Amino acid sequence: MLEIIKIVLLSIVEGITVLLPVSSLGHFSLLKETLGYTDENFNAGYYYALFALAAVLSLYIYYGKMHRKILSNMFKSEKKIKDDRQRAYKAAGRNILLSLIPLAVLAIPTSSKRFVGSLWTYFLSDGSLVFVGISSIFCAILMFISIWYLKQNVKEKYSLLDPKSAVFFGIFQIPAYIFPGLSHVAIGASRTSVSDIEPRNVFKEAFLYITPAYLIVNLFRVIYYAVTVGGINIIASVAGFVISFLLSILVLGTVNKFFNAKAYTAFTVYTLVFGILLTATSLVQMFA
Repeated sequence: MLEIIKIVLLSIVEGITVLLPVSSLGHFSLLKETLGYTDENFNAGYYYALFALAAVLSLYIYYGKMHRKILSNMFKSEKKIKDDRQRAYKAAGRNILLSLIPLAVLAIPTSSKRFVGSLWTYFLSDGSLVFVGISSIFCAILMFISIWYLKQNVKEKYSLLDPKSAVFFGIFQIPAYIFPGLSHVAIGASRTSVSDIEPRNVFKEAFLYITPAYLIVNLFRVIYYAVTVGGINIIASVAGFVISFLLSILVLGTVNKFFNAKAYTAFTVYTLVFGILLTATSLVQMFA
């Protein structure tokens, strides 16, 4: 019973942080360490990927109407397109597919049996928190740069990425998959915020492009860690999945209702402070 409670606590942290521009891995790993879990007694990679997968599904549910319209129009011929709105959804579908192309690098084997995705085995270990802290600082720097651009060039409109920008968005996301600790949402928002977009739509556009690849990668990770590591608690898995899903829905509703340039700045400052503190305390522990 105690193990289930601990894993549920981890799912709560993941559900709250994974769709925010903060390091969900940093918060997850920090709590994991606080709860006394180690690499030897806990399959952290499996549970982190499972709860992240729940968050991805919440994106599909929350933005279900938009995703259905994109899917229903992306393969239509020009003759069947009736208006500019349908044409925009068709272009969005094409651009999302283009953004996935650079992420094919994630399938490149790092050895005869290991893939890039398996590098998470290291980054979810207790000794990697210093790297996660540095990654948070890097994300904060990107966000600070995008904040300056957002204030200087905002045109108060929602604009989907063009094909070239979509490919670049995919390239921009690769480090977040290879080096955990880099927030997918922070990097995605940093990219979309320089697209002359209204602040309240920065996350919405980032989520649109993040969702498909995030679904595929985390599904792969769940299967990978379940098969290669094992040690899975089914009851805790189901409970944590549901909790992470529901909390992610709540976070999405809050972000869409209250997010603005000031909130983005607050998240940026928090990410920087969190990264500095995590890096400093981890280094002290390593050399103490």
